[in-house]
Amino acid sequence: MEIRRLAPRHLCEADARPTGASIFQPCPLRCGGLSDAHRRGAVFAGRQDFQRKEGKELSVEIRPAAEEDLPEVWRLVLLLAEFERLSHAVTGTFADLKRWLLEEAVASCLVAILGGEIVGYAIFFRNFSTFKVKPGYWLEDLFVAPEQRGMGIGKALLQAVIAEAAERGYGRVEWSVLDWNEKAISFYESMGATVMPDWRICRVSID
Repeated sequence: MEIRRLAPRHLCEADARPTGASIFQPCPLRCGGLSDAHRRGAVFAGRQDFQRKEGKELSVEIRPAAEEDLPEVWRLVLLLAEFERLSHAVTGTFADLKRWLLEEAVASCLVAILGGEIVGYAIFFRNFSTFKVKPGYWLEDLFVAPEQRGMGIGKALLQAVIAEAAERGYGRVEWSVLDWNEKAISFYESMGATVMPDWRICRVSID
């Protein structure tokens, strides 16, 4: 496996509002408590080689999103909403995505590139824990196109976010997961995350 380090572009220095409803379960991965094995696995992989099931070797690159990547990221956002049965909840636009990721820079976006095409992305931003007295990351989206799953692309994206948090001295990475998505829950637990059934996400929508 070839790994090439790429310097991540730090975009997120502002708002920290997790989204979700009662069907979401908070799922934190506390970076301060990662085992040595998890820390070694969380090295930011700028480029990784993966094997398809038929044995053909393909190279996947994880890098910060550029402006020209955003139309494809937006397409994947809409695919994610469809997968989560929440297309009706999408009220923003591509222009909004571009404004907040690039112009206002309130969040960071990583993309996974396979065969010259964007096949996955992660969007995350900074939050803060008063108990740890440390900042952390809220992972808003982690998504891989359905036809490209099973090759470790989602794992590579998640490891990249964890690695950046650890390198910056942050305390944890948190995100939400739908309670019916048992496959995702199992995947996150295999990555060392703890699903927190005693917590609920509260939201006030501002139109």
